[in-house]
Amino acid sequence: MKKLIISVVVALLALTVLAGCGFKLPLGGTAYRKTGNAESVFADAREGQDSVSGSKDCNIDTAGPKARLMSIIKRDDPVKGFLIFDGPDSGVLEHNSTYDISAIGGANGRAYNFIFEDLGGISGDLSRYHYDEAATVAGIEAGNCDPVSGTLDADKVIDLYYGYGFGVTINYLDKYTGEKIKDSFTSGEIENGEAYDYRDYMYDTVSFGGHNYMLSLGSCDNQEGLSGNISANVTVNIYYGYYETLTLNYLSKYDGSVIKEAYTDVEIEHNSEYDRRDKLVPEIENDGHLYKLSLGSCENEAKLSGVMNGDVVVDAYYGYMDSVTVRFLDKYKYAAGEILEIKDLFTLEVEHLSAYDCSNQLTDNRTVEFGGIDYVYSVEGEDGEYVFGKVYGGALASEAIDGDVSIDITYGYTHTIVVNYRDKYTGEIIHTEVITTGENLSDYDRTGTKIGEIETGNTSYYYSAADGDTVTGVLDSDKNITFHYAYDNMITVSYKEVETEKVLSVDVSEKREHNSSYDMTGKTLLEIPGYERLEKTTGDAPKGDVLDGDKHLTVWYSAGKTSVEEQPATGVPALSVPEIVLGIVSLLAIAVTSGILIVRKVRKERGVAA
Repeated sequence: MKKLIISVVVALLALTVLAGCGFKLPLGGTAYRKTGNAESVFADAREGQDSVSGSKDCNIDTAGPKARLMSIIKRDDPVKGFLIFDGPDSGVLEHNSTYDISAIGGANGRAYNFIFEDLGGISGDLSRYHYDEAATVAGIEAGNCDPVSGTLDADKVIDLYYGYGFGVTINYLDKYTGEKIKDSFTSGEIENGEAYDYRDYMYDTVSFGGHNYMLSLGSCDNQEGLSGNISANVTVNIYYGYYETLTLNYLSKYDGSVIKEAYTDVEIEHNSEYDRRDKLVPEIENDGHLYKLSLGSCENEAKLSGVMNGDVVVDAYYGYMDSVTVRFLDKYKYAAGEILEIKDLFTLEVEHLSAYDCSNQLTDNRTVEFGGIDYVYSVEGEDGEYVFGKVYGGALASEAIDGDVSIDITYGYTHTIVVNYRDKYTGEIIHTEVITTGENLSDYDRTGTKIGEIETGNTSYYYSAADGDTVTGVLDSDKNITFHYAYDNMITVSYKEVETEKVLSVDVSEKREHNSSYDMTGKTLLEIPGYERLEKTTGDAPKGDVLDGDKHLTVWYSAGKTSVEEQPATGVPALSVPEIVLGIVSLLAIAVTSGILIVRKVRKERGVAA
């Protein structure tokens, strides 16, 4: 192509020279006049061209014979022109001088110019043409023209052949920005009309800038230009697109651990609209917990929809609730491995790792009624608080819950022990009852509450028996114990002489339990020496089935008439005669002075018949 440009320049200069000499060039070219002393020598233009006519106005140098070197370039009509050797001789060389125009563009420091004839409207810019040395040599060898170098022994007409070609350029472009994502492919020059095929250069994928560009997401604006017979420069633009990735992570808000496999979409085309908000699920079950987004947060939630412009990572953090369960239980069943709930359980939902306080479940429920029983956690006693229950499992309050908490509060209950003190015979309360309490299933012993003697009014009671519940045992229910008390009546037998009411013997007294049967008949048979026991008693009966009170009876005697010898053996020594006489005298004296009065008085008071 450069050779063509140079040839054109040389030809134009040659035509200028010829026109200056007043000559016309063949092929309808412009006549140029040469100035100076050169001799004008013109030859036929070959191939039937007319001879150049001279002009008398041209000043011809006659220093010696000259020859003119002219080159007609032709390859593809209408590209025709003249290549004129440009030098101090204005294209006319001395006869038999050597010439060489093989190096188009400046042999021996000289320049060549092209002079073109009418090109039929084709642009004068023939820069696309290039010298085709092979075609020129072939023409010379075929004898179609003079050689490009040799001796200028005559005018020379040399045919220089020029051709042109085209190139193929393939560009690899980002479809979104037009940026190159791979160096363009540029072919060498392909001769006009020749076949070519560059379809293999249309790649399916191209890696650039960290992206895997894909032709499937793009286009090719001149795909047919990748092959064919070239007739013009070909540019093929291949546009590539690429996918970007959206990742949605499901994480625990507490430690960042994964609670669900991440959602990943790797096929969202760059610069396309997308919406993955439906993938942000509100709840996730994991490891026995129900995680909730409402208890957490979502970073970059806005990036779950929009226009894709770079990989998207969205972290969704979830929280979950722990539960606090409080049960209110019978402590005795609990100890035996059984569960008896005495009150509806209490449940509190608390977010994991948050603080909670369920202390009020104990303070507000220190007493619980169930099944007619008042269960208690503790009671206040004389010696302070007596604790029945206990808290098992988790704590009632914590700064941070770390898993479900189960709390068992156990309760106990008491039974009442009532001790009554009653009259054995009437059931009458004779002493204030003693009431005590004790925990269920505890051992009890109420023997210490038994009173040996109880004095009420004129009655002296003594312990007799107990009935009702046992005095000692296991307190598995309310207990009612009765201590029964008895008392005795006194049965007194007196022995008196009927006439004088003289006490003849010491009273005999015996105690018998009240309401018991008694028989003092044997005590009424006492024989007193010197006295005759009368078959008659006064006062209470000597025996009875019910001793309903104190009894007093008197056995009466009368003085006996028998001699001492006749007196029965009573264990009393017999009196001597003087003693008897003395006693009689004494008695007579007493009788005289007071006996009669005493007898009357006694009879009056006792009402005893003589």
